[in-house]
Amino acid sequence: MKTAWFVTFDQAVHRGFYITSAWFKSDPNKPWLKVLDEAGPAELFVPYQPGSPRFLDLSSFQFPIIDANQNDAGACGKIVGSGNTANKVVREVVDKGVLWKDDQAVHRGHKMSLWATLDAANYNYIFSYAFHDDGVIEFRAAATAQNLPSAPTTAHMHNVIWRVNVDLNGGQSNSVAVVRHQETTSAPSWTDAMQPFNNNQEGSLEWNPREFNHLHVTATNLKNGNGSPSAYMVMPFYRGVARHQESYMQKDIWVTQYHPGELSFPNIANYANGETINNADVVIWLVTPTLHIPRDEDGHVVGGVWSGVATAMWSGFDMKPHNIFDTTPFYP
Repeated sequence: MKTAWFVTFDQAVHRGFYITSAWFKSDPNKPWLKVLDEAGPAELFVPYQPGSPRFLDLSSFQFPIIDANQNDAGACGKIVGSGNTANKVVREVVDKGVLWKDDQAVHRGHKMSLWATLDAANYNYIFSYAFHDDGVIEFRAAATAQNLPSAPTTAHMHNVIWRVNVDLNGGQSNSVAVVRHQETTSAPSWTDAMQPFNNNQEGSLEWNPREFNHLHVTATNLKNGNGSPSAYMVMPFYRGVARHQESYMQKDIWVTQYHPGELSFPNIANYANGETINNADVVIWLVTPTLHIPRDEDGHVVGGVWSGVATAMWSGFDMKPHNIFDTTPFYP
């Protein structure tokens, strides 16, 4: 063993499949480092192009996590879980490809994925969490199964909103900063600034792709062997950003102080009431959208009945270590 993850998980009505803790060991001689407490979907908001319907799939319905089968698990997977997650979760450990390469020196990495499926009426939502050997965490969600029976050819959006309680080094003394890349066409140089998120108070942010915005969550007094402050970078990936009529859908990310009862994303503006997020237990809420314009590959009507399945459309974000390791992982 060179690195390791210890991860726990659960599932619940109105919450889907979520992580309850994640600990990382960056070296056999290093202690376990807590990275996450509760982390998973907070809401699934699905508005349709004409203006209605507008579904809140997690909070408005009691959709279940369904059992997994061996076809889900495939050749590299195993069905895991216990209690109310028994037979519902797939664990896969796979080669993820090249981690780094330097001429003839190369290292291929691995990752462990944990995923389960929410049966949201005609749609299925796959929630997947992948824990990489180099400390990266992938958060992914996919919409698949059948288009809305009453409007199978109508464009719509799948907005997955994540609630992530980052508990780096225990989580009680975390701070959040925004990275801003600032460059113009008037000069060849640029600046890269790291600024406190919303002046160290709860609030929201619109992603600016020209600034390569991402967040740094840093733990007070956590440093690597070189004395560098250790953090995790929260890095979105997206083809676009969603702007809907609802006020809670007009920002891309929110940061609040942790309170166990604050779970409802439509109430996010009430949660973000000015508390400090400097040296605090912080929660990050991210909107990750996909635009679904139906196509023949989703299926078609046969004998008056819809036949076919929409292939998986993925959204999500990554959490990437920043100065967690002392040097390049797995470098000789």
